[in-house]
Amino acid sequence: MFKKTSAFLLALMLVLTLMPFAPNVMAAEKPITVMLLGNKLSFDTEPVIINDRTMVPMRAVFEGLGMTVSWDDITRRVTATGGGKEIVLTVGSENALVNGEGVDLDSPPIIIEGRTLVPLRFIGEASGLRVFWSTSPERRVTIMPPLSDELKTALQRFDSALYSKDMVDWIVGLYNPETTGFYFKKNAKDTEGFLPDRESTAKCIGTVAKLLNATSADVINEYTPEMKEKLLRFAQMYQSDEDGYWYEAPWGKYINDSKRLYQSSAAKQLISFAGGKPLYKTAEERIGESAKKTADKAELQKNRFASEEDFKNWFENYFDWDKSLYVAGSLLLSSMSEILKAGYFDLAKELIENKIDPETGLLGFEVDGEFPEHTVNLDAMSGTYKIAGYYNESYYPSKEGRDFTMPYYDKLMDSTMRIILDESLAEKRRHVCDISNAWSLMKTATYTQKTISSETWNSFVSNLPAMINTTVEYALKHKTADGGYTYYAGIGAGGNQGMIHAYSLSDGEMSGASMILALRDNVYNTVCLNKPILFDDITVTDFVDMLKEVKPTPKIVPASNMNYTFDDMETGPLPQNNGFRSTGNITIEEDPDYIGERALKIESDGNGRPVLIIDAGTRNGKGFTCEFDIKFYSANPETSFLVFEFGSYDYATVLGFRKNNGGYIMSRTADKGKNVKTLPDWTDYKKVKVEYNPSGGAEAVKIYLDGVLLDTCCDYKGSYPDKPVMKDIPAISVRADHDGPFTAYIDNFKFAENK
Repeated sequence: MFKKTSAFLLALMLVLTLMPFAPNVMAAEKPITVMLLGNKLSFDTEPVIINDRTMVPMRAVFEGLGMTVSWDDITRRVTATGGGKEIVLTVGSENALVNGEGVDLDSPPIIIEGRTLVPLRFIGEASGLRVFWSTSPERRVTIMPPLSDELKTALQRFDSALYSKDMVDWIVGLYNPETTGFYFKKNAKDTEGFLPDRESTAKCIGTVAKLLNATSADVINEYTPEMKEKLLRFAQMYQSDEDGYWYEAPWGKYINDSKRLYQSSAAKQLISFAGGKPLYKTAEERIGESAKKTADKAELQKNRFASEEDFKNWFENYFDWDKSLYVAGSLLLSSMSEILKAGYFDLAKELIENKIDPETGLLGFEVDGEFPEHTVNLDAMSGTYKIAGYYNESYYPSKEGRDFTMPYYDKLMDSTMRIILDESLAEKRRHVCDISNAWSLMKTATYTQKTISSETWNSFVSNLPAMINTTVEYALKHKTADGGYTYYAGIGAGGNQGMIHAYSLSDGEMSGASMILALRDNVYNTVCLNKPILFDDITVTDFVDMLKEVKPTPKIVPASNMNYTFDDMETGPLPQNNGFRSTGNITIEEDPDYIGERALKIESDGNGRPVLIIDAGTRNGKGFTCEFDIKFYSANPETSFLVFEFGSYDYATVLGFRKNNGGYIMSRTADKGKNVKTLPDWTDYKKVKVEYNPSGGAEAVKIYLDGVLLDTCCDYKGSYPDKPVMKDIPAISVRADHDGPFTAYIDNFKFAENK
């Protein structure tokens, strides 16, 4: 029986770390759960810990292993036989016998409430199995078979390929010694407008802690008193006394709900680590207080906890379930602490389960209570990963009578494995979270199960090496030369959660790097292994010592006047000086249509996105005039070319160029992408001029083509019509937009600050 059962011992029940900033539940307050043979064991006497060893009632464990158990009341000896093993233990004795050979015990068997408790780790390992102990979110012991050679090889490659000490150096390079905050990416350090922020800081500290097998608290504890005081002040900054949320200085209150919630969560975490308190009551502490009505969705948000009906109305209509399951799930997860505070956790979970497609186990697009598309894609998977937080029983004040099992587990596992391994779906993966979230979802879903079918589990285990190898290949597409990782594969991101943190050059950013380290947690927890130490020659103390040596980075002073014909530049890669920074295929070339004349050439193959930063700007508050000649070539009937963005964390104005079947189009985005001009072709130079006057109101922006005024508009407002006018800009970003491919030539570039 033992040999037959051990084929099913592939039950790797998983440790769950669902989200950053999870509640801190003391281990002593958690029960001890034992997962054996894919099943959660039930005990009439609770397991206890003695001498750091988990002691469990003998009969449930031995019989779960398929062994026959006998008890000698006179000698107080337990004998278990089965599967070619005989294990003998004696109450009170630190010696045991395994097939007749003596073995020393750290903790001898004991009797509690008339039940004999035996050391679980010894029992598992004496049976030829692995024993994995975890404490988050509950104390759990998982017993499983030894690792296969194939899985060992895959894990070794995983660590060696993805994690190196230059990641530590890269994180150090994001540090701001004046505030102890961290930037989102390096190019934000030297550009006006960009600042360290609370979310990036929490992620940097958490990421380096994971690299060094430590915790965020371990890192902060190594700070000097002065550094801790700076960190506390930094974390407390920008909390609103009106609503208790945190608003970053560049964006102010012109920020989406998701970003506001994540920044606020990060701020509270940093304050806790620094040993302080928020300056004002937090948003959670204010639930039920009045809020100002600003729009229809704001009204839904204000009244969401007024009654069950209001909560249901908010749930159905605030999150845009019919557009993006990931966005809806992400925003709902970020609201979880508030939902818990308001007492609507159970209702939220019920409403969530109505959104899950029984055929896929994933969130689906519902039509009249049905899921006609049965969608297995990245959006559905990532949205489901987000809402999985509602199945973490450690969040609930009371667990009695509540079911924490994620529904349709078999379908969910099949769908998620397909997303990792299916080549047709792999082609669509562009974000690092497309694979990191999949591992987290598998881990979380498996963690919630009390039993796992042998079919599902065998499929999962057999695919583990392939999934890990696939994960490595995909993750490497995000690795950058500076030691970091990008959120988009091969493409730099300038921000996250809809807000701009930096320019989208292809240097690493915190959103990518933090997910790569979360991925390591998820993979090792999934195979029930303690993560091996990555580096034995660098410690948390070493990291903090490196921070102490960081000097402030001077900001680049933008040129108030610039005039380039490019004829005096050498052909080849664009020099990274003279006011230019770039990534991607951007060069100085002789124009094939104008022999002897040179121009700036931007070429996109449709995969990586070239980005050009022009360090020209204004500080006098009077605006600017920018002129350039530009032409395009593309064989595609529909292609997005370039976007010109004037500003940093925000924009004075934005100008775009694209091609469709109707011709070549210039557009401006001050009012959601209005087309300014459509031309039959743009294969020869057109002269574009943009005039910006911050006091010009509805005519703040004037756009000219070949000397003719085409359009006027207000300054860029995004989604916030009452946002203050942007008076100064530190640089101009010129980036390839979306999927190309195309070639663009820019010549006779001029920029002048208005006097």
